[in-house]
Amino acid sequence: MTSPVDQVPTELWLEVFQNLPSDSLIAVSLTHRAFYNMSRHLVFAHFHFHPYGSTGTTLQLPDIAHIRRAHDRLAFWSSDDIAAGVRSCSVTPWPARSAIFRDSRPYPASSPSPLWLPPPLFLLDQFVAQLDRFIGLKQLYLRDVYLTQPTITKLCRLPALTNLHIHMCGIAHGARIDTTSLQLRVSVFEFTRRNGMDDGYTLWLPILRPETLRKLEVSANPIFFNKIIRMLPPFHRVHTLSLTMDLDKRVDNLRVLSKFPAVQTLSLSYWRNNTFAWAFNSDEAGPCVAMGVLPVLEHYKGYFRSLNTLLAIPTLRHLEAFELLGSGHPANFMQQLVGLPTPLNLTLLEVSFEGFDHDALILLSMYFPQLTQLRLDILVKDIAINSANLQATTFFRTLGESPTVPPTLERLAICWKFTAIGYQVFVPFATAGAKAQVPSHPGVHDLPDLALLRSSLRRRCPRLTFLWLDGDDFLLHWRNLPHGEVEKSALNIDQAPPLRQEISDLWDLW
Repeated sequence: MTSPVDQVPTELWLEVFQNLPSDSLIAVSLTHRAFYNMSRHLVFAHFHFHPYGSTGTTLQLPDIAHIRRAHDRLAFWSSDDIAAGVRSCSVTPWPARSAIFRDSRPYPASSPSPLWLPPPLFLLDQFVAQLDRFIGLKQLYLRDVYLTQPTITKLCRLPALTNLHIHMCGIAHGARIDTTSLQLRVSVFEFTRRNGMDDGYTLWLPILRPETLRKLEVSANPIFFNKIIRMLPPFHRVHTLSLTMDLDKRVDNLRVLSKFPAVQTLSLSYWRNNTFAWAFNSDEAGPCVAMGVLPVLEHYKGYFRSLNTLLAIPTLRHLEAFELLGSGHPANFMQQLVGLPTPLNLTLLEVSFEGFDHDALILLSMYFPQLTQLRLDILVKDIAINSANLQATTFFRTLGESPTVPPTLERLAICWKFTAIGYQVFVPFATAGAKAQVPSHPGVHDLPDLALLRSSLRRRCPRLTFLWLDGDDFLLHWRNLPHGEVEKSALNIDQAPPLRQEISDLWDLW
């Protein structure tokens, strides 16, 4: 008699198994031998290993019993039957407050371990010794890992490795690294280091192979990139690039970008959140074009002080621009457009401003008449609590009467946020001693006619399918779906937050 399990094609079972959480997948695999055989490669596809606990420059090993269990677990995962099926692996420290450290104490990574414990890098060394058994490993994530010559050598020899992420890793104390004969053939490489140290930065980039690399993300002190840029070959196949730049090195920045002529998506950040303009002079429009840099750029994400340079690139279509707190006024953005030929070819624009008005919207529509997607996030700070959202209500009322937005729009979001005098909380960008504000939620002023506003915008933009108008303590959401229209609104502070989160998630997915 045919088993009910056999009556369903294996492909359908696999589709179900791939969408199960790991705990549920393991439970299902234990219910039937056929399920076990079908799901085994999924159950053991990801290996997560903890070689030690870490608190900055100190390491922490658990008691000897936990070390032995970790060693036995590594032996299981590196066995011939299991290791060949592992496709992704992450190596990170144990959580510093884990109960397994209750009876242990940290000691510097460079110091010898107590006599009753193995060396601090014992488990990490054991993992590296077994690394070449993972012949099907495609993705590897390393965080707070101390790197040695054997580690880098074995990574370069993994036959299936395509994605490598190096996050906050450093060179082991006393280790000497020689990469002159090594080649790292990955398609995705990510390196993150938050302090000003090299920590292997200059070792990794020269061994990346131009013929395989497609995506590069580097967040570290750019001084080291500039030191080695002359020895790097052009990476003609990199299409996605994310870099941290030094604002004082204009020529070096152009030299770096010239190594990536095929980049279509570019994301730039500033080292140590420098608030000055990126190292292109605003009065020298189009140096990228003049020097043949970024000739096929399509999507840029970064601070908008450098737009005068990048908007001159004729292939640019998508722009996500923002500024550091205190410098995102619309006039600063408009200044970057001076001298550029109009209209510009952008179809997607997402900008964060500090303050906004209807005249600024008119200018945006004039410069970017071909937009199909527009999102404006508008922050108004230190405003009197009894008039906080008056600007939003006035703006939307005027927009309903005169919908001066590009008629080509398909998706539109205009979101206001207010902070009122007298409220203080910690925010990530607040400097020591500075006052950070929390949003206030006063009583709503006379609301604009939201139905009239929606109808007016739809007449102006006949292809509109997604609308999000947010006044902080009131909002409107409308979508045009194949089976009909969906409209939701919030008219007070209690209704707005949950609906806002729902709309935000839809915007990212739509």
